[in-house]
Amino acid sequence: MKTWVPVKSVHQAPAVYGQKDAPNSVLSHYRRMLDWHRSVPAATGDQITFLDTAEPVLAFRTCETPHGFYLGRKSASVTVSKAMDTQILQNARQTDGMLRLGPNGFLITCLQA
Repeated sequence: MKTWVPVKSVHQAPAVYGQKDAPNSVLSHYRRMLDWHRSVPAATGDQITFLDTAEPVLAFRTCETPHGFYLGRKSASVTVSKAMDTQILQNARQTDGMLRLGPNGFLITCLQA
């Protein structure tokens, strides 16, 4: 792709045209996040409720349905009381009533009834 200013090769891979077809790229991740956000009416609300979790886990609910869990650099586990319908995750998994978050892992989910 020809640009109007010279672009060094080190900057070409992270550019949009270098990420658009890569399923694990930052661009693809944000596109999935935005698509999900637009598809879940409850996610577009402005009400945030923070949930009681031990550091370094941050858990919150937007409106009444989706949950998000974020984590820092160390792995951690969180007990979950309801089954979850996973929407988007990175370095996270749910097994046997536990949410296991790896370094910088997160999960965006909807609670099942």
